[in-house]
Amino acid sequence: MRMRMRLRGTRLIEKKSGRRTVAEAWLEALTSDDPHLRARLDAAKVDAFAESLTTWIRAGAASQTRTRVVLRLSEPADEQTSWRIDVLVQDSDEPSLIVDAARLWDADSPFPAGAVAELLQGLGRVARLAPELSGLLNAARPSGIDLTPDAVIEFVRDRVALLTDAGIGLKLPGWWSQRQRVRLRAKATPKRSSGTAVSGGSSGFGFDETVSFTWEAALGESKLTASEQRPS
Repeated sequence: MRMRMRLRGTRLIEKKSGRRTVAEAWLEALTSDDPHLRARLDAAKVDAFAESLTTWIRAGAASQTRTRVVLRLSEPADEQTSWRIDVLVQDSDEPSLIVDAARLWDADSPFPAGAVAELLQGLGRVARLAPELSGLLNAARPSGIDLTPDAVIEFVRDRVALLTDAGIGLKLPGWWSQRQRVRLRAKATPKRSSGTAVSGGSSGFGFDETVSFTWEAALGESKLTASEQRPS
């Protein structure tokens, strides 16, 4: 592949003056006469890049299989605090064909027997990319896992893009947005009247004197406590 790109004159990165990052130097080396990174690059940064690249290759190169794993995140039911991730299995060629993983374990699915091996392979990829879901592999017939609010925050904040790139499907609540994950919202509370007029307005009261605002963090419609907002 590298030779074909060189013969075609393909460039993966534009020429520029100044020092290149390790990633930029690597992309340049892929189509240059000398495929080795230059010795003047910081060795620690090269090692870190190599580790990240190896992890990406192992986890992100989803194989062409008949099925793929899909994770469905559900909000807590009434009076409960645990969130739920259920494991589903989806046909790679017919996305509308999707069933709970439990049906595979019960031999009650439209997929062939090989789908079980594909499911376990996909769950191994999930566990590597999202350690908070590694408990799925502890079950004899993994079909879902309960998560604390802390684990859910970490999941939606740090894992969604990685899992998507690795070929894992995701079904998230309707409020989810890539640009609005954990959000702030303002709660307005009317202030009690002191009976003293404030000058400067036609009604005698300014807006700040009548309404008090409290800012709070929320995940979906669930308010986050102070401990849940602290980084892990």
